Amino acid sequence: MTTTPQEFLDNRTRSFPQGRVVGGSSIINGLCWTRGAAADYDAWRDLGNPGWGWIDLLPYFLKSENYTAHSDTMLQPTTRPTQGKHGKQGPVQVSFPRYVYNQTYNFLNGIQELGVPLNEDINSGSATGANLVPGSVKAGNQSRADARTAYLDPILQRPNLELLTGHTVTRIRNRAVGNRTSQNSPWGLWGVSKRVTIAGIEVK
Repeated sequence: MTTTPQEFLDNRTRSFPQGRVVGGSSIINGLCWTRGAAADYDAWRDLGNPGWGWIDLLPYFLKSENYTAHSDTMLQPTTRPTQGKHGKQGPVQVSFPRYVYNQTYNFLNGIQELGVPLNEDINSGSATGANLVPGSVKAGNQSRADARTAYLDPILQRPNLELLTGHTVTRIRNRAVGNRTSQNSPWGLWGVSKRVTIAGIEVK
């Protein structure tokens, strides 16, 4: 996907990568595992969206992750996970890189000298300050943790599940009673008896 000409980039276009694979853009993203500030979620709720406040969403954040604290003894004092703000049984493994560049320590020291606070847990609901960001990375072998390996692979053997690849959903019919897909050029119509769950890219 290519962007429209960007006014502040001399009207040049830019490539906009999309993860058109099973697992979506979690296959190609930068692995950063971050949440917004609690105040931002509370603002959604206060705009008339009950159930979207920080305290409402926190259980789902915890349910999704399997968090491993940083193993670097020099960084452990600066990355303290907040009690009750991290999950240990979720499908997505979350950890820190094993190797930390010396410049990272210099950066953390430098920001504090400038008066920027150290945020010991960037995912605690407070987004003020700076620190290392955990990633969707498996602690054991440092490989990528993505939507496919976390959520799909463990249930692929279910008899009521069929993985249909090579298709693009182009329309959800009326009240989500089915969807319309295309494979190359032909059209296909797929009906459902219960519900349609939408898990797709948010920018198009």
